[in-house]
Amino acid sequence: MDHAGQFAIGVGGIAIFFWLYLPYLGQQFTGRGSFFLLTSVVSALVVTAALVGVNYIVVKKPKSWD
Repeated sequence: MDHAGQFAIGVGGIAIFFWLYLPYLGQQFTGRGSFFLLTSVVSALVVTAALVGVNYIVVKKPKSWD
């Protein structure tokens, strides 16, 4: 599959997510809900930063595993 097809699938998935969950996005998170939301967001940011860092290192220092 080419990059345009992958991009279209990704954008379509994000559009479906917002279409299904848009009514719930305006709710106020209080108490336990806000804790779990914050924990999820921080976890996602940490994992994303780690993956970006590993990708940067791999691109800058290529190794041959032959």
